[in-house]
Amino acid sequence: MPIVREPRRLSRVAFALAMLVVVLPLPKAQAQTASQGQQQLSDSQAALTDRIDAAYKLMMDAGRFDEDYAQLRATLLDAARSDLYEFTVESYSNAGATFLNNQILDNAEEIFAEGLKTRAMQLDVAKRADFYLNYAMLKQAEKDYQGFVSMCATATNLYAHYRGKESQELMYANDVLATGIAVFGQIASAINIEQRNLEMAERVTGTDDRFIWKLQNNLADMLRQMGAPTRALQYDLNVLEKRTAYYGPNHFNVLVSANNTAQDYLDLGKYDEALRYFRQDRDIAVVLKQEGNLIEQADAWLLYTRALSGAQPLDDPTIAYLQPLTNDASYPEILAIKIANLLAAHFAALGDTENSMSQLDRAYRIAESKFGVVHPLTFAARQAMANLKAKTDPAAAGRRFRRSRR
Repeated sequence: MPIVREPRRLSRVAFALAMLVVVLPLPKAQAQTASQGQQQLSDSQAALTDRIDAAYKLMMDAGRFDEDYAQLRATLLDAARSDLYEFTVESYSNAGATFLNNQILDNAEEIFAEGLKTRAMQLDVAKRADFYLNYAMLKQAEKDYQGFVSMCATATNLYAHYRGKESQELMYANDVLATGIAVFGQIASAINIEQRNLEMAERVTGTDDRFIWKLQNNLADMLRQMGAPTRALQYDLNVLEKRTAYYGPNHFNVLVSANNTAQDYLDLGKYDEALRYFRQDRDIAVVLKQEGNLIEQADAWLLYTRALSGAQPLDDPTIAYLQPLTNDASYPEILAIKIANLLAAHFAALGDTENSMSQLDRAYRIAESKFGVVHPLTFAARQAMANLKAKTDPAAAGRRFRRSRR
């Protein structure tokens, strides 16, 4: 899994949903025919746009958020009462996405829920596809799996209807769906969707398009989560080569691909190769000088790899360095889980069942929070806890294992 996910754009759909596209006939939005009416609509849209822009600007001022959020909502309602159907849909969609991007989920939900009920959303307006896809991404952030799949399905149907079954927009939406259901733990279904999406994209755009590399990157991520690093490595090596040639050696996207490739080799037990690519990751981070802890992340991956391979003893200083990282949100969840499992094995070998169980519990809680209860990493963590418990309490271990299968 990449240390920092790819930027999200309009992206993907569900298993059969992308293949079985059904679009119901829609009532047509009334067209403005008279030139005077067109001018009035243009004036109205300009005025509404000015009011929306003013509300956004004022919301950034300290102490004014609630007042100007109310102004934004009032303006959106005025748009909804007008005949500016496309403008209404787009304005609600953009507003909801803005609050989502700023992690203000309650307000985003209010806006999308209100927008969904507008007259414009019942009419033949192509922008509804963007609205539903943005709403789907909010449902993902809210951990509402059913809502996410439902919104994505509607978005992909609309993209297929308005843009075509091999359109770039539909392929983006399919990608959103695949990565989204992967986050919810449905890895096999996600891989299915992404593979079909990649095949279609390669047929339409060719293999040297940057969007293809993004899809390959995401598919490799899913394969790695499924425990198929050999297949993931084929994609990651290709993406790393393509991105290096296109962006140059010191670009953030190259850093992501180097880290992904290193993780593939790590999962394959090829520690020298893993270290090589983690060093490349670190070298790029040093050159980029970006905000955040990219260098520290690379250092943690390097130390973890050396400890896992046995090149670095798991002595007290090393444990003291690694253990806090499992509770640090600025480090990738997959790294935290791996460190917790490494420490659990170390403590178990010493006969320290209590500390070993504590680390396995930590790995489980991270996996459940990030990936959901049905994800392979979550299941593996619960099974490891049951196995450890079996050494002291076989009956309790059986109960724990049965729960892990639900």
